[in-house]
Amino acid sequence: MKNFILPLLALLSLTFYSCGDDDVAMDGITLDRGSVTFTLDGESKNFTLLNAFTIDDTDSTVLLAFGDSDTETLGFVFDLPTSFPSELGDEAIGTYSVDELSYGAISGLVGSIELNISSYENDVMSGTFSMTGIKTSEDAAARDSVIVTNGIFENIPTLGL
Repeated sequence: MKNFILPLLALLSLTFYSCGDDDVAMDGITLDRGSVTFTLDGESKNFTLLNAFTIDDTDSTVLLAFGDSDTETLGFVFDLPTSFPSELGDEAIGTYSVDELSYGAISGLVGSIELNISSYENDVMSGTFSMTGIKTSEDAAARDSVIVTNGIFENIPTLGL
């Protein structure tokens, strides 16, 4: 299980690394990357810059990736639903990382995830989420889990494929 989550976290890190400042601003204009708000262990968070989703080559697996920097990211992987709105809590993987710490959840196996896709039109996705992520990093001093609640993502565009 740990062997599955760590490569996923690396993929999320690569996703945000490839979204540098040049992708976020063009000629002084900030690109609209949608908005993501959530509460992490009681602290409100708001990401607006690096939010994106992408679909694999088979047009079936979605990666939602959220963040304003590559030091704090939140992401979900799931199969693309065939109709909307859709509840995906039983079929999703979630990750949260900050600095060198990482936390993960796999539906039915580790932690918990509630993910709802309310709309997907014109390569733009919106929905809600919550998650309890279990520590996957080796840092013994880190807390054992994180709790993400009240998650809302709106107008998240594709990564520009």
